[in-house]
Amino acid sequence: VILSYISLEVYTNFRILSIDLFSPEDTFTLSDIYGEDWEYLDKRFSPLFGRRFFDYISNNNLPIKYYGMVNRRATYILK
Repeated sequence: VILSYISLEVYTNFRILSIDLFSPEDTFTLSDIYGEDWEYLDKRFSPLFGRRFFDYISNNNLPIKYYGMVNRRATYILK
């Protein structure tokens, strides 16, 4: 599983910024970004992973912002 081998930062940049997955104004969740790999993440760790993702996009100059909670999932949008 790729999430186990590379850092959150590297994978996030690869999936969102290098590959044109989303267009501006599209909302998305972490499971949309990580796709099949998200299913293999231990559910006990998903809140921690989500917090790390939120902190990462908040502390770096990325074109992503927190949009809100939808069905108990944090949702993000491209700026």
